[in-house]
Amino acid sequence: MLKNSRHTGLPGGVLRIVLIDDGAAGGDVLVGALRQSGHEVLVERVSQEDALISLLQGFWPDVVFTTPQAGQIGLSAVLAAVRTVRPTVPVILMAGPGDEHRPAAWIRAGVEEVVRGDFAGTAAEAVRRALEVRQPLSRLSPRQTEVLRLITEGLTSREIAARLSLSEKTVETHRSAVAQRLGIRDVAGLVRYAARVGLTSLAPPFDGRRKEAGAGLAASASLASFPGD
Repeated sequence: MLKNSRHTGLPGGVLRIVLIDDGAAGGDVLVGALRQSGHEVLVERVSQEDALISLLQGFWPDVVFTTPQAGQIGLSAVLAAVRTVRPTVPVILMAGPGDEHRPAAWIRAGVEEVVRGDFAGTAAEAVRRALEVRQPLSRLSPRQTEVLRLITEGLTSREIAARLSLSEKTVETHRSAVAQRLGIRDVAGLVRYAARVGLTSLAPPFDGRRKEAGAGLAASASLASFPGD
């Protein structure tokens, strides 16, 4: 049964991947390389855009692997589907010969990393790096993750409270918890981190009205407990 829950496929656990399958042997080579690196791998394969969206709605992978044009899905469609349904899941692209000039454009489009040639020597390390940078997200509750996302949009605590139907004091508590659990105390740092892990793609339009947006980050450096909401 596919589980719709966030986890991290770190050593000792199952690495859950979605493979955008074009029927070529490269996918099998990739899975074999990941298993040789010590991972137990659960693979879900799709070749159509509708199937990818449906799969992501019921399955939370650690990583999505694709090629520039896999099956009947173009790269832009893959990135759009992941960004919409599972925005923090990294997309790693498997490039082939002749693609040497394209990685920069792919990264700008939202690809986490581009792996080429020897999958055994690059894919496992790319997965490790992608999961490592996202590991701090597991310290946040769903509500705290939502507050983080709204902070990156430039909302003040008052605006976040109105958006989530919470008290402003509760939002300030969430903000302090986010700052402490991520180890990031300034709004700019939170925006950079959120962009890095896919929670936001663009820097928010901060202006004079947003100066109070960072106020909650200076709250108590030590909280006895964190709300589960």
